[in-house]
Amino acid sequence: MLGGALVLASVFAFVALRKRNRWLASLGLLGGVALVLFLSGLTPGLTAAHVTMEFKLRVVTGLLSFLMLVAALEAVRRTQMHERYALLWVATGLVILLFALYPTTVLVWLQRLTGMQYVTAIVIVIFAFLLLVSFHFSIMLSRARDDAARLARRLAILEQRLLEVERATPPAPPTARRPPDTP
Repeated sequence: MLGGALVLASVFAFVALRKRNRWLASLGLLGGVALVLFLSGLTPGLTAAHVTMEFKLRVVTGLLSFLMLVAALEAVRRTQMHERYALLWVATGLVILLFALYPTTVLVWLQRLTGMQYVTAIVIVIFAFLLLVSFHFSIMLSRARDDAARLARRLAILEQRLLEVERATPPAPPTARRPPDTP
């Protein structure tokens, strides 16, 4: 768990220091990538015979989740994404990072809990995530449509009031023009 906390700290360091100190922020980013690689099992003495498909999957998944965390927090910092949406992506990045760094611990716990095999557990986690994202965006879309309908009603009321005010007010008399000065 300490490794996951260090990776998360490097993400926060990169996002927080990006504007003030680019070198230190870059160091945080490189440190985070190095931590993900190390915690995934990449060591200097690793040979091609030890690199399995599972190892490659762990490394790619870990790096993608790290980049997802960086992108989500950076989008919040730049005010391109609201915090409530970023929270979903940060939580997703953390769960994926947890699966990438500690796959046996998490999957053994999940297998004991549900009685499923490795691949089935992964598919269920992916399905649950997609279901949660779809549900979240359905709620947001419904709210946006309600807001748009409310704004359309308010605009119609304001246009009607403006027309009534224009009809009730007599037209202003034309202003007298002054003839141009001639030499």
